[in-house]
Amino acid sequence: RQVEHRGQPLRPAEHRQGERVVVGGQAGGDLPLRQTRQQCRHLRVPAGQTLIGGFSQGAMLACDTVLTSDRPVAGLAILSGMLIRRDVWRAGAAARRGLPVFQSHGTNDPILPFAVAELLATTLASGGLEVDRVTFPGGHGIPPAVLDRLGAFVGRCLGASA
Repeated sequence: RQVEHRGQPLRPAEHRQGERVVVGGQAGGDLPLRQTRQQCRHLRVPAGQTLIGGFSQGAMLACDTVLTSDRPVAGLAILSGMLIRRDVWRAGAAARRGLPVFQSHGTNDPILPFAVAELLATTLASGGLEVDRVTFPGGHGIPPAVLDRLGAFVGRCLGASA
C-alpha cells in the first residue's frame, strides 16, 4: 500500500506543510530542534502535543532531536532506525523516563540489520522509555500493518481515537 497525500505518492523523506513539500533537511547542531520549535509556534501546537518521528536516517535524526532536548514531546516514532550516539541517547532516555516510543524494523533489512534495531530498543528501554516494538518479516520499509500500529500509537500519544 502506497502512502499518499492529496492523491500524490508521499516518499518517506517528505514532510507536507500545507501545500509546500519539504524533502529531506539538514542534520547537525540544533537545526532540527529549532525547525521543530518554529513549526510548532507557527501551527500553535501546545508544548507536549508534538510527536516526532522518522524513517531510516530520519528516525535517527528524530531520536537525536528528542533525546538531546528538553522540549516536551508526546512521543517518538522510530521506523527502521539505529543507535548512533549511545552515551548521549542513554542519558537522554533517562531524562525522559516514561516517554512512549514506537519502533518498527524489518527482520530482513539489508540496509540496517535487525540487530542494530534490537540494540536501540534495549538502550532506550533500559533508560526508562516505554518502547512499543513492531517487527515484520521484511526489509527496509514501512508495510501497511506498521502504518496501522503507528496510527494507533499516535492516537494514544495525542489523546485521539485511532
